[in-house]
Amino acid sequence: MKRKSHNTKKLRTFFLFLLVATVIWVLSKFSKDFTATVTASLKYHSLPSSSVLAEVNADQLAFDITANGFDFLRYQLKRPEISIPVTDYYKDGNRIVSISNEELSKLISTELGKSISAQDVAISELIINLDVVETRMVAVRANTKVTFKDGFRQVSDYEIEPDSVSVQGAKNILDSLTYLSTVPIVASNLDKDFEISAQIAKPKGKKITVTPETVQIRLKVTEFTQKKLVIPIELINVPSNTSVKIIPESLSLTFEASIDSFNLISATDFKAVCDFEKRNSEENFMLVELNKQPEGIYNLEFGEKKIDYLIFK
Repeated sequence: MKRKSHNTKKLRTFFLFLLVATVIWVLSKFSKDFTATVTASLKYHSLPSSSVLAEVNADQLAFDITANGFDFLRYQLKRPEISIPVTDYYKDGNRIVSISNEELSKLISTELGKSISAQDVAISELIINLDVVETRMVAVRANTKVTFKDGFRQVSDYEIEPDSVSVQGAKNILDSLTYLSTVPIVASNLDKDFEISAQIAKPKGKKITVTPETVQIRLKVTEFTQKKLVIPIELINVPSNTSVKIIPESLSLTFEASIDSFNLISATDFKAVCDFEKRNSEENFMLVELNKQPEGIYNLEFGEKKIDYLIFK
């Protein structure tokens, strides 16, 4: 029993010395300086007020650095980022900014730290393309998916306030915009007026500034019910020497109207006609046409579509 305990103690001592040796080796190895290629992300900032970045610009840069192993390990875990202050290299009126290889090396060393030396930058110069900023008013559309409770409908189109927004960006981008949509708006079983503040959805890949970034969306909702009316049918384009009788002489209509307008809609709001010149002479009928009807009614149905006729001479 004592021998087993002695062996266990020896194993623990061995692994402890192995761990210490490994740590010392790692510290010794990673504390040495190495030279290797690193790829960094480019982040542009401090642009001239009259310009925006063009869509095509370099977003990364490769270069060699001399640093210790711990720095390389850090850059393997997280790609370094080089911040480019564009105005520092900008000349008034130019749409192209050029940063030389030498200036890039200094900038990289400053960004990464004095202990790290940058050399052999992969490009001879960094070219930054700019576009002239323009501002334009662009219409807004509501991107909605709504359903209504049985018997309820929207009374009118969506009200958007403001109905257009100020968009700032490159001319070629603004020329491609006919409207901007809101983010998707979803609502179900609506039975009353609806209002929501909605964010403007910026097109993917388009560098624009939108003011304001949100709009108010309103929708008037009311209850609808069915109504039935009987209206006279007017006969048109009958020759002066011809007498025509139509059967029937009136038309039954059913439709859905809002509760608010139900009692305001009457037969005089409709006009039904039969055109004698469009008659079917072989089967002796005419099709009834509705030439006039009020706005805001739905699911309009005719009681009769074919109207018989008799000709008296």
